Amino acid sequence: MELIQQLINGLLQGSLYSLLAIGFTLIFGVLSMMNLAHSEVFMTSGIMVYILIDKVHLPLYAAVPIVLAGSIALGMVIELVSFRPIRRDYHYAPLASTIALGIVISELVVNLSGSDAKSVPSVIHLSNLQIGEVLISSPQMILLLVSLVSMMGLSYIMKSTKLGRSMRALSESETAAKLLGVHVRFVVVSTFVLASLLAAVAGMLYAIRFETVSPFMGTMVGLKGLAVMIIGGLGNIRGAMIGGILMGLLEVMAIALPLGLTEYADAVVWGMLILILLFRPTGLMGSSVQTERV
Repeated sequence: MELIQQLINGLLQGSLYSLLAIGFTLIFGVLSMMNLAHSEVFMTSGIMVYILIDKVHLPLYAAVPIVLAGSIALGMVIELVSFRPIRRDYHYAPLASTIALGIVISELVVNLSGSDAKSVPSVIHLSNLQIGEVLISSPQMILLLVSLVSMMGLSYIMKSTKLGRSMRALSESETAAKLLGVHVRFVVVSTFVLASLLAAVAGMLYAIRFETVSPFMGTMVGLKGLAVMIIGGLGNIRGAMIGGILMGLLEVMAIALPLGLTEYADAVVWGMLILILLFRPTGLMGSSVQTERV
């Protein structure tokens, strides 16, 4: 039963990584550019949850739309400042600009809210689910449900909506997308909106589950989100989903199993990344053939 409990914990942890990694993947898949400020959207949403619930005393249902709106606005600022002025064939320029903007965002949060970790009040008061000796707390149930709904919703958007088809067309060729009547600017902004929404959901779920936030929490989680994107395959949304779950399970198992790896859980996770890249350089679900963009 203990193993089942840890598998559930790993699944929940992995779902957070997946949500964050999908945001990285969306932007890279559409623009072939990396948004390294994405993890700061995750961090900022967690801080906003803390402020709205602990300081402003808003109920969760009132805080959620405010956090989502704030995260969308931040994502649009990132696009406006770090991506819009840069030509799409300058693939590496956003690496520098988003690192710089991420530092600015982090410093602003530190100066406004302080650098210490903050305790988020418990806001989920539903009954826990007990199956034998396996216990799933109400925050864990909310995390799993919201993560699944978010991933399913994104899959539907990508496969069955005009926006999703436009995003896929733009990811193949901007020139061809324009010839097909795709409004490129709208699609790019919409991509940042969707990615920011996923980061906001991940940040809120993190704050609710662990009941603590910090201005620096985006650093390690963001790095793991990047690792998940690489493990799953650059630009592959389904790969990001699977890679996140694998990373969460491996991380929890390294801590839970009596193998003496508790202090080396992060090393085990990064070791997995190295092994996958050695034997599968394009990631678990990446294409083995690199095609030239038009």
